[in-house]
Amino acid sequence: MKTILIMMLSSGLCLFTIQILADDVITTTTLPTAGVTESTASSAVNVTSTTVSSTPTKTQPPSQQVRVAIIEAVSKSDFESKFEPIWKRQFDGCSKCGYQNFTPYNDSGEFDPKNLESALVAVKGYAVIYLGWNQASNKNTVSIESKIQDLLDNGSLVIARTGVAGSDSQVLPLSKTIMTKVADVVIVGDLVEKERLYPRTFFGPEMMTAIQAPKSEDIKNIGALMFTAKLVQKYKNKEATQWLAHFKSIKVKSRKLWPSLNDVF
Repeated sequence: MKTILIMMLSSGLCLFTIQILADDVITTTTLPTAGVTESTASSAVNVTSTTVSSTPTKTQPPSQQVRVAIIEAVSKSDFESKFEPIWKRQFDGCSKCGYQNFTPYNDSGEFDPKNLESALVAVKGYAVIYLGWNQASNKNTVSIESKIQDLLDNGSLVIARTGVAGSDSQVLPLSKTIMTKVADVVIVGDLVEKERLYPRTFFGPEMMTAIQAPKSEDIKNIGALMFTAKLVQKYKNKEATQWLAHFKSIKVKSRKLWPSLNDVF
């Protein structure tokens, strides 16, 4: 199995992993963390798996599929009502694109940061991992950073969100956040209009690029999500080991401050 890790960080947390599978069928499953049962939501990593397929039938011949694994620091209801529809729209027409939600929830369906490390362990082995949050790096985040580094060392490609400071928090340079403490994380920001970054976003030269959401989308800071979705669609155009070098080359050679998705892919 090939593995790429994509991380996107913000005030909310979102992790996506891309996995090569041999099934073209729409499926939904929930998997617990090792050593726990599905009923113990407070300590389980819930996995929702969806494959976008035009012909959902198990009589089809097996075909390779690219699936994204997601960790998003929002409640289960917010993910299902706000973010999941965006993923479905991004993958519209891509019969071999899919996603998995690895966000840990508690009994009330709220995001459970206590089980974040378990979620990062659960996605090991996936080709692409997407993290949708970022925060200040300190002595309490060393273990999380180590888990992310393990994923990269295992051959995954990590794409992460730049992150946004909360209303009562300081806007930090990216160099002081978790995502820049891990080598080779691809960090993608958000534009609200041409050349203008999303308010209170973490910022620094470590950013790969920043992407503007379509006007039709209510949520405007989804640049890393869109970057990840495009990668899933184009993933098979290159060998897994070539993508990171490609991203670095685009960043160095582009004359644009923020290369577009068309420039990158």
